[in-house]
Amino acid sequence: MVKNIVRSVGAWARGAFNQRDDVKVVQELLKDASVTLKNAKFDPGKIDGQVNRPPLGSATVNAIRAFQGTFMRHPDGLVEPGGKTIRALQALGGPAALPPPPPPPAPSPPAPSAAGLTKLDFPGTRVALVVRGKTGPAHHPGVMDQHADCILPNGAPVGFFGDMPGGSSGPSVGMNLDGVVADYSWFLANRVAYVDMAEAKKYRMTSTVLTVDVSAKEAAAFAGYWTALKLSPGRFYILGNNCSTHASDAFVTAGILPSGIPGLDTPDNLYAQLVTVKGSSTKSYSGFVGFTPGGPGYLVEVA
Repeated sequence: MVKNIVRSVGAWARGAFNQRDDVKVVQELLKDASVTLKNAKFDPGKIDGQVNRPPLGSATVNAIRAFQGTFMRHPDGLVEPGGKTIRALQALGGPAALPPPPPPPAPSPPAPSAAGLTKLDFPGTRVALVVRGKTGPAHHPGVMDQHADCILPNGAPVGFFGDMPGGSSGPSVGMNLDGVVADYSWFLANRVAYVDMAEAKKYRMTSTVLTVDVSAKEAAAFAGYWTALKLSPGRFYILGNNCSTHASDAFVTAGILPSGIPGLDTPDNLYAQLVTVKGSSTKSYSGFVGFTPGGPGYLVEVA
């Protein structure tokens, strides 16, 4: 059951009501978030349903602001019913907090490439979402157990990551990192299991690929979004400006989707939205994914 609040919780100066039961819900969710994200700053301390009034300090308000710092430029220390902060906290409670996506249409007859492999064709009018950690259409990975990449109309992999301090690139529980747009070469250097099938099998990196048939104009705009983003990737935040945020932006910019991800920006929620909106234009394939450069594009296979 999803924990929820009736009235606002947090900073008194921001107009919070701080009803005891609501405060306890937020404190419990913050404590869960501190464990899930391994960040002690999100821990509100004692779960007592109380928020100290100024001039006393409040561990609960401090924890709210620290958590909001993962996806807000100006944390306000206020958790409102139905707002982004409560939805982010709820999502970290596990997949039960997320609405289950409908099952996608069955894949079309696969094109054989080798024993046990399925070849995915990208003829220039097809793009794809790749949800790392999603083992099948009905599987809903935890918020921290999934990552979104995309496949361009020529079969090339592309994604958005945070650049770690010290020169090691990759996603992090940290916040406000330099954004990096990954291409095939970047994946080989930093996330080889995302593009090399043998490495994917070695590390049990299962992914689900959702292909979407699009028009030539939509395909060009989709690829153009990633080209432009690579020139100015901006910042990476774990919530609100992450891998799935930019994957969603690519689909919206291209006119493939009418709006951004309903609810929290997670790869699984984007997957569900694409299945719902695009219907029979989508096909889903799950397993170990490999990319091989060849000719003008890439050979994409799933085993």
